[in-house]
Amino acid sequence: MNQPFCSPVKALRSVLDAAALLPSPSPETIPLEAACGRIAAADLCARMDQPPFDRSPLDGYALHSADTAGASRETPVTLPVVMKLYAGDAPAAALPAGCAARIMTGAPLPEGADCVLMQELTDSGEETVQLYAAVKPLQNVVFRGEDVAAGAVIAPAGTVLTPAHLGVLAGQGFAVERQQCSDDPEVITGKMQELLTRCDAVITSGGVSVGQKDYLPLVLEKLGAQLVVEGVAQKPGSPMLAATLGGKLVFCLSGSPFAAAATLEQYAIPALLRAAGRREESCIPARAVCTLTNGFSKPSKGNRYLRATACGGKVTLPGAGNTEAHSSGALSAMMGCNCLVEIPAGSGPVEPGTEVEVLCFVQ
Repeated sequence: MNQPFCSPVKALRSVLDAAALLPSPSPETIPLEAACGRIAAADLCARMDQPPFDRSPLDGYALHSADTAGASRETPVTLPVVMKLYAGDAPAAALPAGCAARIMTGAPLPEGADCVLMQELTDSGEETVQLYAAVKPLQNVVFRGEDVAAGAVIAPAGTVLTPAHLGVLAGQGFAVERQQCSDDPEVITGKMQELLTRCDAVITSGGVSVGQKDYLPLVLEKLGAQLVVEGVAQKPGSPMLAATLGGKLVFCLSGSPFAAAATLEQYAIPALLRAAGRREESCIPARAVCTLTNGFSKPSKGNRYLRATACGGKVTLPGAGNTEAHSSGALSAMMGCNCLVEIPAGSGPVEPGTEVEVLCFVQ
């Protein structure tokens, strides 16, 4: 008598159990840029804290919070500016009480400073600065190890490596083919010209906001690029520039990792696929309405996008509602995400169970 067919659930269980007993393939060592879609043969762990020091998430002034007490536009506090720090600099000395340090996004906080005030709330002074708002201790500080702590498992053995994994691993010093430029507009212009002669498109990260060495807008102007997008009303990624130059696309994205990743998914990838000849309808991120399984505690003055994972009509934010997991400087929370949750401008905190619109990453 013929045996009855097994159920679909049992069939899947049987083939997975059989596959697990087969010999594992031999591990290979390959460059990081070739590892997307490959499977980690062993746990890949963080070699160091990321970021490796307390740093500024914005352009402004590093301060002692006590020195900002009572500051407002009506009653500004004036402090001497005793140092200037760019991304990549190392502070030469501690910040004395009663003084300010001009600081750019990504730069390390000098010893003694316990907060940062954004430059939009100052007169942007160079020798002295007027502060138009008070700052709380630890406000506007990205802490050492906030994204990834040394020793943490980035990708357990058996994980399929995604671009987000590769970005986090690159920040840990795993080798990646990449090109960097000095903060010199002439050098950046020459590098952009050289890349455009041999690449179908150019995507940059950093140097596009309001910092004193954010030269990409000047470079595009010098090259005669035609701007397509000059800033976008959203958080993160608002400074993004998109342009055409010599029949090719140029995207200048934020230097903050998640801001760059979000705008890459929203704008650069769809545009590159369209330029490659894909039908427009399959280039645009698909939208769906899903139910949030956890919440987000911050209000959203402008359009906000949160990384998330959607499945079966539900969508989950990383970090169990921890707003720090959504910092534009954090990339690790992007691992495993397949969509962005769109929070409209003017929204308050979002509670679990709320229906939200989701933008699925283009495949």
